[in-house]
Amino acid sequence: MTNIYRVLSGNGISLFTGLALGVLPCYIMANAYQNNNNLVKNPSFEQEVVGDDWITKDSQFERHHSKILKIECVHGEHYAELASDKGYKLTQKIGVVPEEAYELAFYTQARPRVNLKESEFLLKVDGQQLDKIQPIFEIWQKKVYRVIAQSNQLEISFEDLHFGRPGVGAMIDLVSLTRSQPSEHQ
Repeated sequence: MTNIYRVLSGNGISLFTGLALGVLPCYIMANAYQNNNNLVKNPSFEQEVVGDDWITKDSQFERHHSKILKIECVHGEHYAELASDKGYKLTQKIGVVPEEAYELAFYTQARPRVNLKESEFLLKVDGQQLDKIQPIFEIWQKKVYRVIAQSNQLEISFEDLHFGRPGVGAMIDLVSLTRSQPSEHQ
């Protein structure tokens, strides 16, 4: 059994839930979470151009093929790496409905052959820090957060904490933002 930890956040409170999964190929797990309701453009970083999708702090799109670090992707053949020689913040602005609840999810993994602390990064929503994340090695962890839209646009960003240090950082794959389904208790 492989333990994958999931984080649910809302109103500044985080609940950590351990989810034990049997041995499943990554693409089966990814397909279970990928749906047509995803508002994120280029969620698996398959498109090469930055364009209006992912904006980076230093205008470089750190998009890697799975063969570069010998890491299987969660979905597709590419992932984003949150470090470069200059360091950057990876950001996307998404049109949403004010006051609606959304589920923000993504997969992350520590870059191989670095100190775990060197893979830490910040997750921010609308410029506010939602979490400081320290991924682990060799397992794609799924992180899930519940956010409430404050306006008609929601900005998500992943910010590297090791600016200017080559060869360190975390990997991100299959980012999604979907409208939350109301629970039966709401």
